[in-house]
Amino acid sequence: MQSNNNLKFDEYVDYVIKKAAKKISYLGRLSRILSKKTKILIYNCIVAPHFEYCASVLWGTSDVYLSKLQTLQNRGMRSILNCKYDKPINEMLSQLGWLNIKQKLALSIVVLIKKIINKEVPNYLSDEVQYSSNIHQHKTRKSTDFFIPAINSSFGQKSLFQSGLRLYNSLPSNIKNVLKTDLFKKECIEYFKMSYVL
Repeated sequence: MQSNNNLKFDEYVDYVIKKAAKKISYLGRLSRILSKKTKILIYNCIVAPHFEYCASVLWGTSDVYLSKLQTLQNRGMRSILNCKYDKPINEMLSQLGWLNIKQKLALSIVVLIKKIINKEVPNYLSDEVQYSSNIHQHKTRKSTDFFIPAINSSFGQKSLFQSGLRLYNSLPSNIKNVLKTDLFKKECIEYFKMSYVL
């Protein structure tokens, strides 16, 4: 039996899917009369925000829902590129220079964590995290990583302060060492495109 948290979580993702689907259908109806540049602009204005807003919530969703979200992005890409249904997803992503849905969510998460580090977010978020060096007094190679407390519930393990911090810790050191958030984001985009297969 699902917990109340999971039910609310599923309801929210269903809401995102329905809202995004309506707008992608709208884009599809206009796809033959608009330029590629205009369609990308429309997609970025009315569709993409549904995948990016509250990414920390969508990040913890199930593979079933992630697949549905990816299907919506695929529909959007086909409308923009006027391509057939059997065109490989990776080719469309490459042609548009985009990340797939899970990569986009991962990017949003690590950028949020970088903002926590740079104190660009409210203090209550910064107060929720600790560095490993604050827990283990001796110096280690990973002393600048975040400490991840043990949580038994599957819901808790998928939360921002579990899987999100774990994802940040897994980034290469040269990327984590980038100080400015905007430059860090650019490095992560290239890393996810080239090395982070989801």
